[in-house]
Amino acid sequence: ARCRHLGLVPIVDAMSSFGVLETPVGPNGIGVVVSSANKCLQGMAGVSFAIASRELIDGSRSARPRSLYFDLIAEHDHLERTSQSRFTMPPQVVSALVQALREHESEGMSPRRERYHESMATLVAGLRELGFEMLLDDRHQSRILVAVRDPGASWFDFNDVHDALYAQGFTIYPGKPQGAPTFRLSVLGAIDRLDIERFLAALKTHLARHPDWPGPRAARPQAPVS
Repeated sequence: ARCRHLGLVPIVDAMSSFGVLETPVGPNGIGVVVSSANKCLQGMAGVSFAIASRELIDGSRSARPRSLYFDLIAEHDHLERTSQSRFTMPPQVVSALVQALREHESEGMSPRRERYHESMATLVAGLRELGFEMLLDDRHQSRILVAVRDPGASWFDFNDVHDALYAQGFTIYPGKPQGAPTFRLSVLGAIDRLDIERFLAALKTHLARHPDWPGPRAARPQAPVS
């Protein structure tokens, strides 16, 4: 609403939310939504798209394009005329997106969101029990992706943990180089709470091998209450 009041068109990067969170596009909502076939749609990386109203597209025709490949109006018009993209697209990725959209329609957006949220609640609770802290508090925490603070303790080495978990089919990602040291996890994909519980069990087993790890918080001795 603030953008509309100022005469601005809001453009939303919905890379990690489209398909699960509401993204209304139109005169009273978002001007342009940009996202990808992977992430919440659970397809393969390699195809991205922009969603906008026809009114916004037609109102932008007078603007001089500053890119050949990313001239989205030219792409739109070519698709309308020929049902083909101006440039060769990877057929295997497009085919995967078609299947992903079928699966998304079958599951439904709300059930998928609820599945993600249940998985994230399980993940965050399990991480805290193992002694980790989240970068953001619960008020601001995404229910899709989470940044976990590096504990900065001798019992945690990102590369060792990464390799140990990768050997068991789990992948963790390093945090962004700026800001607080973190690593990142997500609940995206065809996984559920049981997969998250298996991940937490594998992480706990690895940490337990280090003599300095104090153990799960619930198992640590409590100080006497005075």
